[in-house]
Amino acid sequence: MLRKLVHQGRLSPQLEQTTLTTAYRLPVSLRRPTRLHQHASELARHFDRPTAYDAHYLALAEMAGCPFWTSDERLFNAVHAELPWVHWLGHYRKPEVLHERQGDYRAG
Repeated sequence: MLRKLVHQGRLSPQLEQTTLTTAYRLPVSLRRPTRLHQHASELARHFDRPTAYDAHYLALAEMAGCPFWTSDERLFNAVHAELPWVHWLGHYRKPEVLHERQGDYRAG
């Protein structure tokens, strides 16, 4: 996605590199639970998805018991009625940020 934004001129190459460098430093562990591919295939069939790759993300989130956020509105619309832990990024609201002003903190 970053590469696409740079290609479209919506993100600077410098910010792309900074973001990638930061991401590569995150303590990420790879997971491949037993039955991941089978469960993803079942989800893809159940929700009549044209491809199985997005179903892998759903299956992994479900197996890990964590919420799943997607920018894919079609995927969200296809599954959210049955999978309440799936969220669309278009619904995300930034939390209020506290700014320091003259020694005190105010929401802003």
